[in-house]
Amino acid sequence: MADELPKADVIVVPGHKLDAPGCASATMIHRVKSSVDLFQKGLAPSLLLCGGSNKFSPSEAELMASIARDHGVPEKNIFKETKSRTTLENALNSQPIIVQHAWKSAYLVSNESHLSRCAMVFALTGLTHLHLIPAKGGEDHFRAREMIAHAYYRCKLWRHRADFNEHRASVVSHSLRKHHSA
Repeated sequence: MADELPKADVIVVPGHKLDAPGCASATMIHRVKSSVDLFQKGLAPSLLLCGGSNKFSPSEAELMASIARDHGVPEKNIFKETKSRTTLENALNSQPIIVQHAWKSAYLVSNESHLSRCAMVFALTGLTHLHLIPAKGGEDHFRAREMIAHAYYRCKLWRHRADFNEHRASVVSHSLRKHHSA
């Protein structure tokens, strides 16, 4: 299978709610294990793990990073976006990290029904090549919810396109100023 898949700059894993404070859900574990599998096959050198927290627990990204480290991914290959609470925020808050590292291609790993909505928002971050990978294992209980969420995001995203473009422009401008002053 790895021979058929192209290499990418990063593997992106959107967050998923915790079962309880500090306890990863089965969906989250399946997403991380699938991303680690891609990493171990050498398909991308880095993982970008997304997801914030409430005040009582570590962020989803921190918890996913712990799982990834437990499965052999070195800390230096893990990047975390720790502020978001929604799929849209996963993408918006990941954009500065994506721009900073000049990542253009990514594997996007999530449960199958969530991938379409993820692709819709992460396509706005500056990633030009998204390879959608359904997480292995577990059942996808969220199909009906995702159909509604997908329709909602399609309606809502036209407003956020400007936010993404403005955010991307400010991040690129900041990076250029930093580069020219060095």
